Amino acid sequence: MADAAARRKLGGYLRAVLSVDGAGAASIPPLSPCTLSACGGIPLAPLPDDWPPPRSKWRASAAGVSVVRLLRTLVAGRCVEVEGTLLRVVTRTVGDGDGAAVEARAVVLIDVYLPVAAWSGWQFPRSRTAAAALFKHVRCVLAPRPL
Repeated sequence: MADAAARRKLGGYLRAVLSVDGAGAASIPPLSPCTLSACGGIPLAPLPDDWPPPRSKWRASAAGVSVVRLLRTLVAGRCVEVEGTLLRVVTRTVGDGDGAAVEARAVVLIDVYLPVAAWSGWQFPRSRTAAAALFKHVRCVLAPRPL
């Protein structure tokens, strides 16, 4: 724990909605720790991007990409670290009759940690556009936050 505090600082947090496998959704207790890809052994996935790509060639390359995909890009590039906490799982039945499927969504509170070097002039070596697009969504109010 002291090692993690020495190399990173909390930069902010955000809430994200992720898709959950409907069969395992009920088995995840609230406030359990999560990553961007799983919660308690149950896989999590970003919601599908179902809008058209931007028409302008001048827009940032990260425009139209989900926040979870941006986070995964920055975590893979070791620009940020994240820790998640499951807040709630909501399920609904989609379709009628025998073809009905259970669709589940999880609301996850994601803490975004920056390297300590960011406070002394360090810049994102890769994925600058993704970082700029992500931090538009991150809340930096570090007062006690609601769960």
